[in-house]
Amino acid sequence: MKKCSSFLLVSFLLSLNVDVTANDLASNGVIVPSNLVQGCLVVATVAPGYSVNYKGKPLKINDNGTFILGLGRDAGEVMRLLVVDDKGHEEDYTFPVTKRKYNIQSVEGVPQRTVTPNPEDIARIRQDSLLVRNARQGVSGRQDFLAGFRKPLEGPVTGVYGSQRVYNGTPKNPHYGVDYAAPTGTIVRAPAAGVVQLAHSDLFAAGIARSGAYNRTLTPFGFQAEERTFWQAPEVYFAMGPFMHADKMKTPLLMIHGIADNNSGTFPLQSERFYNALKGHGATVRLVMLPAESHGYAAKESIYHMLWETDKWLMKYVKNKNITD
Repeated sequence: MKKCSSFLLVSFLLSLNVDVTANDLASNGVIVPSNLVQGCLVVATVAPGYSVNYKGKPLKINDNGTFILGLGRDAGEVMRLLVVDDKGHEEDYTFPVTKRKYNIQSVEGVPQRTVTPNPEDIARIRQDSLLVRNARQGVSGRQDFLAGFRKPLEGPVTGVYGSQRVYNGTPKNPHYGVDYAAPTGTIVRAPAAGVVQLAHSDLFAAGIARSGAYNRTLTPFGFQAEERTFWQAPEVYFAMGPFMHADKMKTPLLMIHGIADNNSGTFPLQSERFYNALKGHGATVRLVMLPAESHGYAAKESIYHMLWETDKWLMKYVKNKNITD
């Protein structure tokens, strides 16, 4: 979205409709939303020349004095900010935080491997967590959050932020995102503009990509929420294009594309070039071009063939990935 920077705070607070007077700004030097809740994204403003520290760390402040921070799922009753004015004077400010009620489910009879993963699974979980943690390091000066966030798609919500399951009496990690359900093939959009911080195919057993856009330099005048051209922000186009990271992609990938795709952002050339790049780097990849199909597949034969290819791929590289032929 997660995405939010590299971490995802889907339950966010972006409304700046706060009852704040000019006197508040003059006396406190900082304006924050009045309705802070656990797990929210806080967009606040500080007076020019001021600095702000949260939990002992300095916050990035843009030229307009706007800064951002995320309150944890189980944040305490108050948010504490250390504000340093333009003369070097320090002062602590506290702001009340409303406690949220989360959906906690207790499930009995769950397989023990789900409750207590085996050593191999634990090692993989730790490896993946380290990759994500490293990707979150550093502070970006991007201000995409000021434009707000949008749903990645329209569909029923199947998982909510902060929910947690207790398997056989053992609490598992809470859910830190929002899950949406939609039919296969639904376009999923980025909730906001940003830069991909982690592109690593080995996070999954296998992948399936359909009618995708893999090289953003082929759509140089903007894509999704990115309105800048390639020449204005080449680093964004490079980071957002899987094609540019083909040398790192080692997980088996099935690609399916309609040979008559007339969507300007997903011409068949996208899949053809990405496939060639992956093959050139020794990746396990298969490209299936569906005859006479556009961006969405219509013919019954095409849909059946897509399902057959998908089933074969998942059976070989997911369900039976540890079984030699």
